Amino acid sequence: MLIRPAFRRRASALVMPSYLDSGAGAVEAGGDGTFNVPFPATVAPGNFMVLHVVAQSTSVLPSPAPGGSWAAGPTNNQAAVFAGAWAFYLPSALGTEGGTNLSLVCTDADNFAQARIHRFSHGSGIEASGSAVTGGSGTAVNAVDLTTLGPNRLALQLFSCSGASIAMGDIGSTGEVTYAEAVAEYFGSFNQQLQTAQVANAVAITGGGITLGSARTTKIRLAFAITP
Repeated sequence: MLIRPAFRRRASALVMPSYLDSGAGAVEAGGDGTFNVPFPATVAPGNFMVLHVVAQSTSVLPSPAPGGSWAAGPTNNQAAVFAGAWAFYLPSALGTEGGTNLSLVCTDADNFAQARIHRFSHGSGIEASGSAVTGGSGTAVNAVDLTTLGPNRLALQLFSCSGASIAMGDIGSTGEVTYAEAVAEYFGSFNQQLQTAQVANAVAITGGGITLGSARTTKIRLAFAITP
């Protein structure tokens, strides 16, 4: 009897996630505590979505959205005039979200909030999340250190600061990776910026930062890596 060896399929290489585009930013300034955040115009099935929220209120909760449940990423909630920043992610979009809105609810309806949704390819989850806040007047904002745990990650730095229409510089090279601004910063009641870096192998990413166009009293950073 001839026994054939078991067929073993060669594992395909994991594809590095990449930034695709972003929806328009949205601001809640009407005092009613709710506002709609546009998805990007096109969303394909399986796209990885990241929601970046900045608010004066002490908590912001996303209501159920088309395409499934949002998972919580890093948070930095400060008891200050500019209170906090939150990141949420949707690992696998249905593909029907394009051109629709995500409804957000601020628990403190008297305060400002704003948000933006970013779209990526090939993501499955997040790792190495962290956050930091810088108080006091100044223009220097350090990036958050990250340690990726495997190959083909996409590192994200989400910057925000108080005030309006404040130019936000680029991180550039940290020595381990090179960050680039993925999309022009969004100016609303606050300022939001997304920077990304391709990370080929597991590595500790340290150092780097941006310079603001003018001094701000509160600067909040969220950071994590999207896994393939």
